[in-house]
Amino acid sequence: MKKYLILFLVAGLFTFTACSDDDDTETDDGSRIVGVWTFASVSPPNELFNPDACQTPSTIDLQSDGTVEGTFYLASEGCAASEVTDGSWEYLGDSEYAIEFPGLGVQQGIANFNGEDAFTFSTTLNFEGFEIPVVLGFTK
Repeated sequence: MKKYLILFLVAGLFTFTACSDDDDTETDDGSRIVGVWTFASVSPPNELFNPDACQTPSTIDLQSDGTVEGTFYLASEGCAASEVTDGSWEYLGDSEYAIEFPGLGVQQGIANFNGEDAFTFSTTLNFEGFEIPVVLGFTK
């Protein structure tokens, strides 16, 4: 009889134990990208779009109203400032964005967020007739 009582108690524990709905999957409505970001990395590494090649950090401000302001300092431009003051960005769905980058124009690609303070942007840059697949890294 004690065996049945113990079995009943153990079965009762499993009955009242539930998994919580705390999955780490986050839905992206496009708003995660809003903020001021610093261009931090590029893969594969190259000298044309190397964020460390110029002394001044490149930044981009993606605003909640879909506008973009920012300044990029690219080695391909002799580290001269390329600015966007009235650019735009758009969330296209499924982590895909169209963003106007200073000196690079509008680029369409996939954003993968690494927490709240970093994301990568996978795109294909068109530079002097060549298509270059790159992953641009940004941090806050």
